[in-house]
Amino acid sequence: MRKSGNWTRVPFSIALVGTFVAIGITLQNGEPRSAAGPGLPKVRYRIHLPRLPANSTFGEFDVLDMNNAGDIVGLYSSARGITAFLYAPARNIKQAIDLNDLAVDGIPEGAWLRAGFAINEWGVVVGCLQQANGDVHPFALDLGADTPVVDLLPNFGAAFASGSQINENGDIIVRIENPRSAYLFNPGLYNGDTSVRASRDGEPQDFSAKTPQLLPAHISTSTIQLNNPLGKRPAQVAGVTNDHIAFRYTTGKTPHLETFPKLGVSMRSQIEGLNDAGVFCGIHFGFTKDGNADWGPFRYDQSVEMLPWAGIAPPLAINASGDLLTWEHVYRDDWGLVFISDIVTGAADELDAWHMESFTATCITDRVTAADSAQIAGRLEGSFENSRIVIFMSELVSE
Repeated sequence: MRKSGNWTRVPFSIALVGTFVAIGITLQNGEPRSAAGPGLPKVRYRIHLPRLPANSTFGEFDVLDMNNAGDIVGLYSSARGITAFLYAPARNIKQAIDLNDLAVDGIPEGAWLRAGFAINEWGVVVGCLQQANGDVHPFALDLGADTPVVDLLPNFGAAFASGSQINENGDIIVRIENPRSAYLFNPGLYNGDTSVRASRDGEPQDFSAKTPQLLPAHISTSTIQLNNPLGKRPAQVAGVTNDHIAFRYTTGKTPHLETFPKLGVSMRSQIEGLNDAGVFCGIHFGFTKDGNADWGPFRYDQSVEMLPWAGIAPPLAINASGDLLTWEHVYRDDWGLVFISDIVTGAADELDAWHMESFTATCITDRVTAADSAQIAGRLEGSFENSRIVIFMSELVSE
């Protein structure tokens, strides 16, 4: 699934556009289009546009992660400032809710939950909260517990730190701003164990005696991806080093770091997704022979696979089936690159809103079976009234 824990204080899509502009690359915009291939798949994405929380105000809004149950977390603007939201169709299918309304205890006096960066299959959210003194602190919140409470994660005294990733094993990545560093943490509470959940009794946890596993000091904390353990292999982390070399790091008692210098090219690489099989995707940047900036999307399994749609859109996520998501496209080996707008359907009023505004896809789920299509989520941006979460629910087209 998508693990889109953006570290910057602006939505990742805006930050990445700035990167492209800085190196002189223009993304292709204009009419919806799919890459040449066997034709559009026999799938349509029925859109659903739940609204932001009732107290939302015009300002920042981002959809950051979705689990396979369709629960979504992110951030939005409210009267208090940037605030965390949850969209859980089982709670309210028409509207997202303020994550602060679900936390019974554990939030320090004067603080509020600022962003939900990731949610695992058990409904555990990690993100950051805003302290009364302005500091930003990492938290975890188990929404599946009988009495959900906020647990403050270790921050080593940093003024800005955030929980950015969580997997189904309860492994958490926390990123620290100054000095920049990251660690893996698993207190044994967030893997969906019903007996552990029942023992919580609404009490926040004290993690002061726990020792997180620090990640290698020379890795960049700009984007770090986390997958689930597989068989006897512990969870893996992927990203880039400070000198922009792609890496994959296997955690555990005997950690192992792999680096991929060929993906460093002459400028930089960026890793944007990692699935449970250890396959990752991203963008490499470089220069052409005439000195112009160039970039291309790739997927790495046993070797580098340069994807056949350079210059169209960067890949932002990869699921267990190897499907890739961009801001506006979904790519599958059997489909090729498909512009999401080409296969959208829905209710008349939602289609009207869709055609009036611009969309950005940010999250993709795993497929239930190989024949299925993954669900997709993102944001629809326009006027204040029409800025909404957008969910793409796949359905087969009748023969």
